[in-house]
Amino acid sequence: MTRIFIAVIIFATARSGVRAADATPIYSINAHTNDISSVTFSPDGRYIASCSEDSRIKIWDAINGTLHRTIVGDTRLTKALFSPDGRSIVGWSDRYGIRIWSLTNGSLMRTFDEARGVSVVFSPDQRYLFSGDPFRITVWDIASGKFIRSIPYSYSDSVHLSMSRDGNYLAACADSYRGGDGAIRIW
Repeated sequence: MTRIFIAVIIFATARSGVRAADATPIYSINAHTNDISSVTFSPDGRYIASCSEDSRIKIWDAINGTLHRTIVGDTRLTKALFSPDGRSIVGWSDRYGIRIWSLTNGSLMRTFDEARGVSVVFSPDQRYLFSGDPFRITVWDIASGKFIRSIPYSYSDSVHLSMSRDGNYLAACADSYRGGDGAIRIW
């Protein structure tokens, strides 16, 4: 039996003149054939990416919900994130490595098979990729795919990363309900 999972429901915001109390979806998208694990907007807001355990990332037009591109991965994916310039997308899971695809033609640009990530973030200049797992934060060179360094980080099995717009700071936090101390750490 084929199951269809609905991933994306778009709400108009107050900026568009719709009151929060009238939060009726503009549209919904029947997106994947397996569990949907994340959804994210492109930096320019033109596209939405939905990521699924069906090994696919689907790129949708944010205005009308039409499918723009389907990226087919070779592993189960749990998260996706657009690059800062919106020309590529990274997909990952905590067990199966990290992949970067071109959004121009859908081709696989880089594979980080050794990488594991609960959270992944690009540096603003897109030279580096940071992946956080339960034991470390790892820095990867995107052009070569090589390991740069590892920062010990064993505060929880769930880590969240964020990079400042200027690339000078990396922030990490661990969920206190998953064994972490709930503190934010800045490098």
